[in-house]
Amino acid sequence: MTFREMAYDRGRRSVEFKIARKLHAWRTTFQTWFEAGAEVWRTHRKNRIDRLAFQQLLMLDDAALRDIGFTREEVNRANQLPLSQNASEELYRRSLSRL
Repeated sequence: MTFREMAYDRGRRSVEFKIARKLHAWRTTFQTWFEAGAEVWRTHRKNRIDRLAFQQLLMLDDAALRDIGFTREEVNRANQLPLSQNASEELYRRSLSRL
């Protein structure tokens, strides 16, 4: 193999390496964004399911709510929070602050 052929081969491999590195960077970026989006979706879905379960508290009468340490106003306020906030944790915090 001549010097010119070796230089050409080295240059070709260098270009191939640069392309492969860029493709890997794009693939990694896409994978990161996809995983972040999937995590947001899973969190939203979990919060929605938790909120539906939380809304069962609204069906209890005031005496039952008092027995478990909550008031109807606290339950209503917690239920009106956005889905990004955990209504159960907020209700628990409010009941602790009342004590």
